[in-house]
Amino acid sequence: MSDKYFFSACVLLGTFLVLMALSPWSDRLPTGAMSAANLNAHDLLIADRDLNRFEAGEVGKVSLKEQDGAFMLDVGVQEGQLYDAPTFGPHLRLEADVERTYAKNTLNITITARHSKAYQPKNADDKMQFEVNYAANASETSGWEKFDLTPDFAEYSFQYRPPGAGDGIGNDFLAIRPSSNSTAYKVIVKSIRFQIMPAN
Repeated sequence: MSDKYFFSACVLLGTFLVLMALSPWSDRLPTGAMSAANLNAHDLLIADRDLNRFEAGEVGKVSLKEQDGAFMLDVGVQEGQLYDAPTFGPHLRLEADVERTYAKNTLNITITARHSKAYQPKNADDKMQFEVNYAANASETSGWEKFDLTPDFAEYSFQYRPPGAGDGIGNDFLAIRPSSNSTAYKVIVKSIRFQIMPAN
């Protein structure tokens, strides 16, 4: 093979390998902290593919599922696991731009969720529950807010006012988990919405 054809082949092979590495045709799911870039942080909806940004933590289980063109997130923990630190289980990290926007503002946080179809109540009063916690740092959190889940998707809301942004490196988290009496089952999350409430 002459040098002319050899070098041409090398260029073509190199270009092919670069394109494969960049995968311009792949449909990659988003990962990492949630930013409000090109979005409205004052009314930030996290749904569909962005739910893939959730991390499992040390004892959590998260799985993005697609059904009829819509994405939902299965959220669970290892059965019997109890913990206080929100990042020890399933959680979503908010990027620094969102953290700065939310600092010292009252947030209305709404989770649209339902319980797993595998859940079977033991009696009429038995309810699967889940808990949500907004953590600005290790010591300043909303605490674990508890809600009763239903078989159909419903909205569950609470309010929290994060403190100042601190070092501004994106330390705010939203954690979701089944409550201690429901760890054998998963919470199915459809969306999460952060809204800044008007100042009084």
